[in-house]
Amino acid sequence: MLKLEYSPKVTNALIKAFPRYSQEKAEKKLSKYIKTLERLMRRSKLNKQHKRKNLKTYELEARILWDKTGQLGTPSVSLHKILMDNRVPLVINTNPNRKPSKELAKFRTTSLLTIKNESLLDLLRSMSPSEIVYYLDNPSQDDIDEINDYLKEFRSLSIAEQDENYDVVQVDIESLKNYIKKLANRQVFIEDFKQESDADSAEYILRIAQLNNGQLPQLKFKSDFGRNYYKNLSVQNVSKRVREAFLGDSWEYDCKSCSASWKMAFAHEWHNSKKRPSKSFEDSVSGLTLYLEYKSEFFDEVIDRTYLAEYPYSHEHKISVIKEAMTAIGFGAKLTMGSWKASDGEIKSSSLLQVFNEETTLLCRFIDCTIVREYNDEQSNLNKYIVDKFSSDSMWIAELEESRKSRNRKPYKLNQKISWLFQHAETLMMDLVRDELQKLGKTVLANVHDAIVVRERLTKSELLAIENKVRRKTHVEYFALGETPYKKS
Repeated sequence: MLKLEYSPKVTNALIKAFPRYSQEKAEKKLSKYIKTLERLMRRSKLNKQHKRKNLKTYELEARILWDKTGQLGTPSVSLHKILMDNRVPLVINTNPNRKPSKELAKFRTTSLLTIKNESLLDLLRSMSPSEIVYYLDNPSQDDIDEINDYLKEFRSLSIAEQDENYDVVQVDIESLKNYIKKLANRQVFIEDFKQESDADSAEYILRIAQLNNGQLPQLKFKSDFGRNYYKNLSVQNVSKRVREAFLGDSWEYDCKSCSASWKMAFAHEWHNSKKRPSKSFEDSVSGLTLYLEYKSEFFDEVIDRTYLAEYPYSHEHKISVIKEAMTAIGFGAKLTMGSWKASDGEIKSSSLLQVFNEETTLLCRFIDCTIVREYNDEQSNLNKYIVDKFSSDSMWIAELEESRKSRNRKPYKLNQKISWLFQHAETLMMDLVRDELQKLGKTVLANVHDAIVVRERLTKSELLAIENKVRRKTHVEYFALGETPYKKS
């Protein structure tokens, strides 16, 4: 549980700005601000998922800080602005020119704010088994206040408005409690920070379900880049382990090598567009073909070249890292190493260096791997060809420009354009899958970009029929669905 403490300098500055305030009154005014800030930062921390990220920055809804944390004086001024004006801010917007809105803005904490991250797992591990059961079964008053505030907007809507704006997922409460118990009993063998993150997000979802008829409402958000997202806590921004725990017995169907499969649909057209190709078609896409048709062999080769024998990581961990690295390459990550200091003072690393958790030796070997370089060259060629092909589409250019203006961004680069095109294509393919699942009477539980979770398993003939339907409609011949069983904890 995240708790905040502030420096006495903040109270003193508020008293100096409002001389009639006693210390007690000043602290009372600040308590509402702190309580709201705690909630926003706690939810931001949950939304950072299960990966290491900058702990001093939080994505917060600026409008709430400005409008919902108290107004002081005549004429009234927001407490957040008063703290800023008197040079005792607790958090600072890293983009000061951005106007407060419902959109999330990145804030960094100041030296006047102390953050205490109380470990849920340490608390549970200090309890007896019966005490753990009681704790998980009974939300505290703080839990009730927190979740009532979280659900306030959802509950204010009519049933029709809830259906329009939210996807509601049924939570397997017993399975989720069992997963938290496994974490407390050290029966889940993952890194400590992932255990803590899983415990925090699992408990938060548990409390929502306990206080909302066993359901987790997920606020829908349609990105102009094509994907369907959710704001706040959802199936999309928790680890797969937590997702499996709260969905219980079910089946996930995901598009295998989705971006590579989609790009391969343009490969023949790209090769034929060359006046005098120096290579045959097969040789021109050998890396991509190996990746799509012999993926396990591809990964084994890259893992052997990258990790050698001196890294005692599990094979699953190595596959996860290499998969993330190959995906990054597909969307324009450069085969380079390096880091730099951003305008907000934060040290940024190249996307691939982040994938390898800043281990430069591993990244260097990865970059030097022959099939990785071939794959990267082929991806670069296809990325450029696909973007050039769509650049003659006036409707697409208009949509892209509208997106850029709404985001107040500089002209989109090639990697952003290819992301825009792919994400629209991915959504189209998965919408076709979803339509076929509904025709078959399958219960759709969750949507996670290139994956769909359903309660009932598909038969082999049903799975093949869906794959053939998508291939026929989209001309993505490598389209295929992987199947992963989810088991309740």
